Amino acid sequence: MKRCCLLIALFPCLASCVFLPHESPEADIPNVRVLDLVGGVQLKWDAISGAEKYGVWRRIPGKEEKWEKLGETSTLGFVDGNARGGIPEAYAVCAIMRNTVSGFETVYGTAQQGVGIPNVWSTSLPGAVKLTWERIDGAESYGIWRRHSVDPHWINLGSTTALFFIDRQATEKETEFYTVRTRKGEKYSEIFVVSGMADEKLDNPKPAASGGAGGVKLSWRAIPRAEHYVILRQDTKTESWVEIGSTTSLQYFDEHAELGREEAYAVCACQKEIVSEFTTVRGIALLGVPRLSATSVNGGVKLTWNSVPGAEYYEVWRTFSAHEQWINVGSTTQVQFTDKTLEPETAETYAVRAVRQDEASPLVFVEGVARKGNDAPELTAISRPGFIELK
Repeated sequence: MKRCCLLIALFPCLASCVFLPHESPEADIPNVRVLDLVGGVQLKWDAISGAEKYGVWRRIPGKEEKWEKLGETSTLGFVDGNARGGIPEAYAVCAIMRNTVSGFETVYGTAQQGVGIPNVWSTSLPGAVKLTWERIDGAESYGIWRRHSVDPHWINLGSTTALFFIDRQATEKETEFYTVRTRKGEKYSEIFVVSGMADEKLDNPKPAASGGAGGVKLSWRAIPRAEHYVILRQDTKTESWVEIGSTTSLQYFDEHAELGREEAYAVCACQKEIVSEFTTVRGIALLGVPRLSATSVNGGVKLTWNSVPGAEYYEVWRTFSAHEQWINVGSTTQVQFTDKTLEPETAETYAVRAVRQDEASPLVFVEGVARKGNDAPELTAISRPGFIELK
């Protein structure tokens, strides 16, 4: 038995994965059991108290003290599908704690000739199981199969050249069994089974849309286990969905929506590679409401307001306080207007709205008083936004 510290586990810069003799604190050594397989060597061990994960190494042929790191795992087993068939290989498994690693005991295994078996581990995702595996030298592709715990028949889920696969059809909260088989030409590796279980699916956020000044506001409920939310808008020409934003909050304002046109939106809850189902909502972006102020000038009232994005021009309306009828006193492409058609000392109520083609923003009101003379005081006006039917 040999005891040492794997400094490479603590210092990644030692990428050669060399075992360096070093006195380490007392820690239990994993008791590794070896099973020789066709196309690989299986290592199994019991859990070590305090271990966060386990590192697996294989000795480099011809180099007594140099080891190749095969990987790390939080499980209690590992399959070396790249072992040389028919040749004994030396292995070591160390328990990795927060600040140190355990010693190790060298064990030996000999893979039988055959296509290499990939080392596969599963991860539970909302409504899915993710399978990940180590690369097998010379592999052309990997085939994935699944069977249910009460059904002995394997279902072919497909093949891939990647080193992962997500089973989005897994049954929630039920154990499924999987095998990933390496393909080389017409040959496949032996079946090696791992289990996996899908978590509950992410709920649909079911957003609400409200068209407002200058854009569309979306809001939705919090979804348990969601890491963030993706906002989609449907392209009106292709009808495809385009991602327009991502957020961890529960609302989003689309300031780039085309004014006056109904837009279709969707919000998906996301966790890692998984997204929830979604429903479509619709909203219309309206022209913004001008912020209006009034100043008394010599013989009239001067109105000023802010520029509204998308507006082609602005309509100015007036009504005498004792009447309900509104009169259009003019329009302008500027952000100011002076009304000099008033009688002196006459109080009037004004309204301004932004206009774009057949669309108009909500009205905003302000009261002004026309005065004569150069000493006309500046008015302290109160804006009252709202809607009114103009006749």
